Amino acid sequence: MISTLNSILNIRVSSTTNRLIFYFQKIPIIGRWMNDSLYGNLSFKRSLAIIVMILSVIWGLLSKFMYIGALIYLPVIYLKKELPVTEQLELFQYIFVLLSFVTAAFTNSVILEAKRDKYICVKLLRISPTRYTQASLSYKYISFFVYFLPSVLLFFSILGASAWQAVLFTLLMTAWRIIGEAFNLWIFDKTGILLWKKYAFIWSVIIAGYLAAYFTLVKGNPLD
Repeated sequence: MISTLNSILNIRVSSTTNRLIFYFQKIPIIGRWMNDSLYGNLSFKRSLAIIVMILSVIWGLLSKFMYIGALIYLPVIYLKKELPVTEQLELFQYIFVLLSFVTAAFTNSVILEAKRDKYICVKLLRISPTRYTQASLSYKYISFFVYFLPSVLLFFSILGASAWQAVLFTLLMTAWRIIGEAFNLWIFDKTGILLWKKYAFIWSVIIAGYLAAYFTLVKGNPLD
């Protein structure tokens, strides 16, 4: 699986750097200094790939802090500041579960997405679909756990929860997302329906999930 993952990452990095070179060439001033020979310049592409990877890691971590802070922590703190910290933690967890467990598990599935690297690996390089799926999903959800853990640790600690509770919560969230992937695959296997393409259903789940999450900020405490 390691070799398969290495192939997937190489293809993703190469594809990303090629797209960046292409788009930079369209910029009026910068584009004049970037000719087609850069596509074959391995040292330049390696340097660009390292920059892209560093920025993607920074964004992966930063986006989770922004998501939890803006959509969950700040609404609880500013709208329910009169509550004791233990009740704020309960409300924080309640909203977090509805948004990141219930809603996101059905709206963020990637297992059946049509992706460029999937086509290249499975169709052109003849990598086993099973090995591709195992490698790509393992990388996806290991990264998911790693990116989410620092922000969950921070906000849980602010609200008085232990580090172990934060780790367990993040593990459960990661596992539940994998269950969501399995559910989407099961639906497709039984019905041929790509659930993530049923936009009416997806938006219904999103709206219902967010209404149920934020309803508690206006009316009462979290449901048991």
